[in-house]
Amino acid sequence: MKHYTLFVGEGNFSFSASYIQNLEHSKCHEQVIATALISRCLNSEEKSNIQFIEDHGGTVHTNVDATKLEHHPIISRYLFSKIYFYFPHVPKKMNIKENRKLVENFFISNTTVTTPDKLFIDVPRNYVIRKKWCKAMKRDPKLNPELSASSIRHVCRDHFDVSY
Repeated sequence: MKHYTLFVGEGNFSFSASYIQNLEHSKCHEQVIATALISRCLNSEEKSNIQFIEDHGGTVHTNVDATKLEHHPIISRYLFSKIYFYFPHVPKKMNIKENRKLVENFFISNTTVTTPDKLFIDVPRNYVIRKKWCKAMKRDPKLNPELSASSIRHVCRDHFDVSY
């Protein structure tokens, strides 16, 4: 069975390119699909990362809204074994309410395209911002039951060493 891995919110596509590079060393067989919301002209670093991904069997899609995965004509056709969302945030300075809504809608959206408990969310490395982000997410009562606030707490604590 082929495993599909989705990257959303990729920005310059460096995370998925690095992931593919590590896959080659581990001899794993996954089909990587990298996406971003960007619709602007790509810079040379982004173009280089996209070329690397495509040269190594992955695909790249722009204009993909992480909160509407189930409506995307290509993404909605897959069942992903893993989804990575690298630092989900709205482009405003620490807007907790909008960030919560983004993550909540992402959780709702991904339930039709992933197997349960296979989400990986990366948050900022800055300890203060990371702690605020994780605390805000675990308090949100509207999070999808499939991926509850305790799942967020687990992800934040185990993967990012955040103490409460």
